[in-house]
Amino acid sequence: MRKKQIFNKTIYYFHFVATHLILSVFITFLYVCKLQLTSLLKKKMLQNQSIIPDIKAIIATSKESAIRAVDNERTRMYWSIGKRIFEEEQQGKERADYGTYLIRFLAEQLQPEYGSGFSYRQLNWYR
Repeated sequence: MRKKQIFNKTIYYFHFVATHLILSVFITFLYVCKLQLTSLLKKKMLQNQSIIPDIKAIIATSKESAIRAVDNERTRMYWSIGKRIFEEEQQGKERADYGTYLIRFLAEQLQPEYGSGFSYRQLNWYR
């Protein structure tokens, strides 16, 4: 009876080891297949190697266009502000009255809300 128990345990242990060995070989096989498949797919998908530089060029061009558009709109805004200040100072006269504090007043009103781009010095340049 004792020999039968030892035999059963030995068979169980052998079965356990064999099962794990087969599983580890199968997992290794799947991993190698995955690597090969991934490599194959990458090669297949990127047969035309110029796609990455093309997409990067599209992104760069779009960024440049966006920056130019923002700069253009900002210049238009500064010009409009300067024109409006000029019109307010002139008030239809040939020359503006000196000693008015319009720009200083505008800077006090606009700078807290919109930042240093609307300081006295900046507004003077817009004009």
